[in-house]
Amino acid sequence: MLKKIIMAVALFAAPVSAEPIKNGVVGILTAGDMPFIVAREKGMFKSHNLDIAEDISFSNNATVQTALITGDIQFAGTTAMFNIIQSHYNGSDVIWARSINTGPGILLYAKPEIKSTADLKGKVVAAGSQNDNTRLFADIILEQSKLTHDDVEWFWSGSAGQRLLALKTGRIDAAMLFPPFSDLAEKDGYRNLGVTSDYKMVANKGVAFNKTWAYKNPDKVNAILESIDDSVAWLYDVKNLDEAAIILSQYTKGSVEESRQGIKFYLDRNLFERGRNIYHNDIDYYVDISKKWNNIKINVTIPHEELVWNASTLK
Repeated sequence: MLKKIIMAVALFAAPVSAEPIKNGVVGILTAGDMPFIVAREKGMFKSHNLDIAEDISFSNNATVQTALITGDIQFAGTTAMFNIIQSHYNGSDVIWARSINTGPGILLYAKPEIKSTADLKGKVVAAGSQNDNTRLFADIILEQSKLTHDDVEWFWSGSAGQRLLALKTGRIDAAMLFPPFSDLAEKDGYRNLGVTSDYKMVANKGVAFNKTWAYKNPDKVNAILESIDDSVAWLYDVKNLDEAAIILSQYTKGSVEESRQGIKFYLDRNLFERGRNIYHNDIDYYVDISKKWNNIKINVTIPHEELVWNASTLK
């Protein structure tokens, strides 16, 4: 009888296994998301004793932010810094922990007959939304020909694939794309009018957490960041490019060669962030744009340290 009681107590007291950590992504993961993809596919997360659930896909960055704020997901492994900063400054429970891309690997492609950005005046240009990073980066490229945001008409779609389709069907004249969609546009004869990182280097995608969860689980947060560190080091090892291309092609359902070119686009420009540095200038830039767009009140000031995970490095 005593043995049965002891066994019952032991079963009652046995720890319940922790639930997998939930991650949110925007649409289909592509070449710019490779640090996160590799961490999952090459076992970096598992080597750090992490149980990461199957990715939860959202239609755009705004819906990822909402899930992050509410705690429906614990982290977002490939979300836009621009959106995270706006969420944080508006009082949301989010924190930025690591950049994935040191600069925006986003390109503007147009119909072949459009020779330069100057020719886009009065034309229709596609970007993600009125308040996201692709709209910002489109403005940066347009500025090279002294065009303003209001000099073109806008077509909003959170999916790069849908933007490419709209370009191919003639519904629009130009679209903001990134690899592999930009590679497909190039292959079909559409004209590259500019790469954002040629004009402005500012952190783009990265890793963000629900702030409450993060400070309750610092070991898990640091393990996720260490996994990304390992993944980036693996990507920059040239002997791994072939395998990386195969891995990415399984995500995008495109060819291995298209995946290779997409990854090389980021590697050749050193657009994968090698460390955990977060720059004051990047934060200030996004805050200034957000105030210009009336997404953050002019008089709001929040120390950068409150936005950044305490194990990251502010420079």
